Amino acid sequence: MKTTALHTVAGSQHTITEESIGEHRLWTAVIVKAVEDWRFGTARTRHDAQKFLFQSAADFEVVCGRAGLNALCLSEKLLKLGRRLEPQVRFLHPLAA
Repeated sequence: MKTTALHTVAGSQHTITEESIGEHRLWTAVIVKAVEDWRFGTARTRHDAQKFLFQSAADFEVVCGRAGLNALCLSEKLLKLGRRLEPQVRFLHPLAA
């Protein structure tokens, strides 16, 4: 396993390896696919993606965490995007409870 860098996050050090970069890319791809399905999929895939992105907070948080993303921040940005593109659709915020 090749170590490529060392960075500090919230006071703790994390070694970035090729394996961890690959894992981040994999989980980022899961999120990207869900967003693409939510925006452009069939009725079924849009529904499933919306459920994952906006109603399954625990799963969404885990996937975002593994991708190195802040789930709350991403969720808020997706909600803004959804409201701007389809104002007639009502979205639920998964993490605001």
